[in-house]
Amino acid sequence: MRQGFLFLSCFAIVMVAVSGGYKAHAQALLPHITVQYNNGKNYLSWKSGYSGIKQIGVQRSQDSLFNYATIGHVSQPDKKVNQFVDNHPRPGRNYYRLFILLANNSYFFSVPANQSLEPATLLGATTSPEAFTPSVYVYTNPEGNVNISLAGADTKHYSIRFFDAQDHFLFALNDIQRPFLILDKSNFLRGGWYHYVLYEDQKVKEKWKFYVPVAAER
Repeated sequence: MRQGFLFLSCFAIVMVAVSGGYKAHAQALLPHITVQYNNGKNYLSWKSGYSGIKQIGVQRSQDSLFNYATIGHVSQPDKKVNQFVDNHPRPGRNYYRLFILLANNSYFFSVPANQSLEPATLLGATTSPEAFTPSVYVYTNPEGNVNISLAGADTKHYSIRFFDAQDHFLFALNDIQRPFLILDKSNFLRGGWYHYVLYEDQKVKEKWKFYVPVAAER
């Protein structure tokens, strides 16, 4: 694994690269989700090796990489063995992943799992409109660094502008050409919420935020 350093303004933006694209340092993710189909429903189960999990959101997609949407939240996220029932899977193949929010407000995603079924409300799930749902493009990992995942970076023109919580401009990444980047948390100087605007081919693709843990939480 090698590190690349991109200097902007008066500080460095640190990114980690590996052959075949960008990849995070080895992260301790939740085990793969087990998905079983029965009577028109998908039953998800998994085991957790983490303590202090504050929230687990179950997300579903039909293309495995993008367009994930949160379909519910687990009522007891800190249980070591947990489960979720998708009572209304979509026709065709359904991909599932977990959004895991830790006590220090860092978060990450589990490895996706999938199930194909016929067309078949949420059981055992607690919906929470105010729960924070991170982007699939820009999000912090358990180490507090910022992951940038852009699968089409080799064919499209991406750039990102970063702002503090008061929307003061900090720095920009222009002409991103690699599908996965990691920005070291030191680029953001202090912990807290940060905003960003992601552009695809000079058009706004997404405006959202992420949380960098403060030093005491890391």
